[in-house]
Parts: sequence; structure tokens; C-alpha cells
Amino acid sequence: EAVERDMEIWIFADYDADGMTSGTIMSGFLQKTTNNDVYPYYPDRTEGYGLSMSFAQMMVDRKKEIKKDIFVITVDNGTSCHEPIAFLKKHGINVLVTDHHQPKKTLPDCTIINPQIVEDNSYKHLCGAGVALKVIEAIEMITGMKNTCSDDFYIYAMIGTIADMMPLTEENMAIIRIGLNQANSKDCPLAIKEWMKFLGKKKLTAVDIGWDIGPRLNACGRMGNTDL
Repeated sequence: EAVERDMEIWIFADYDADGMTSGTIMSGFLQKTTNNDVYPYYPDRTEGYGLSMSFAQMMVDRKKEIKKDIFVITVDNGTSCHEPIAFLKKHGINVLVTDHHQPKKTLPDCTIINPQIVEDNSYKHLCGAGVALKVIEAIEMITGMKNTCSDDFYIYAMIGTIADMMPLTEENMAIIRIGLNQANSKDCPLAIKEWMKFLGKKKLTAVDIGWDIGPRLNACGRMGNTDL
């Protein structure tokens, strides 16, 4: 519906490595596969964890400014954000929550994709980036996309999985292996190539992600301005 009605789509991410890679996966996929205006939003730690009231107010003001409907997707957060979601819905802005954190006793009144809120254990090992990857794969499958691109985003799910210290299940090991293969191939994204150049590495390993890249991504949210 958001695509068909040409809504502006905002991806509210988190300020740690898993949140940043989740935001990259969701926004990057939608930018590649739709003609919508898609904007990732990476908060600072001063805003607090999760979808914030300040962001919700910004979206309401934005809707009035552009006179156009807005759709908000959270990644790696949102399961416990009752107040801002209710506020957005009150002003005609729908929210899709994608997350992997444990829920509280009650859930927000919106669509939620979170393996922790169901009894099925099949996906409880996924980090936020892993959930985001599953969501875009599902979109491709459900819509029957011919030119799929979700495979391009394993490299970011790999970073999120290692940085968030997720359990090494078979699937998570597969995500890490595929992501590292991409990082060490000619198809490595320019941003990752710059990391390797900065670190003086010709080849990335899981240790490099865990001890060099992950902590530096986590530091962004502590700098007062994540965009820096």
C-alpha cells in the first residue's frame, strides 16, 4: 500500500551496530526496489532507546509540510514503544515494527514482526539486522520480484549478527559466512572497502568485525551526532 500510494517511507533504526546495519538493509532495499522517497533515521543516544516521541512529532510535522502520507518502519526496536506508535496512528501514520527484543506484557497496536513474540523458536536467534534481512526476503517472495537484490545485504546482517553477539546457530553461521565472502569479494561495498583500507586489512575476518568495525559503529551513537 505504501508503494502503490507513493508514500514517503521513513526507517527508524537504532544507534548501535546492529541498528545501523538493520537500517542499511531496510532502507537500501526499498531505495533499490521502489520509486518512493525512503529515508533512514539513526537517532543519537540522547534521544533514548527506541522509537521516540520527538521523532513521532517530527513525522507528524513532516506530513503536514509535504501534504503526503508517511509510512514508518522500525528496525531493531519498537516492540515496547506504545506511546509514540499510538501518537503516530492518531495522526494517520501507520507503523510497521521489525525487532528482535523481548516484549513487555502488552504490545503496541500495529503490525509487529518479531520472533520473540511467538512461541515458534525458528527465528529467535536472529539479531535486528537478521530480522530485517528476513523481511526483505519475504517481500521479494510475496510480491514475486523478478530482479531480487536481498542477497546483496547479507554483508550487513553479518556485521549485525557478530556485533550483537548472537548465538552461533547454523543459520547465523551461514549469514556470517556469506557476509564475509561478500566482504572479501570484488562485490564488496565501497564503505566496507574503506574500513579495510583504514584498518590495513586485505581480508576481513569475524574477529575484525567483532573487535574493530563493530565497536567503531557502536561509538557513532555516543558522539552527540550519529551522522558524523
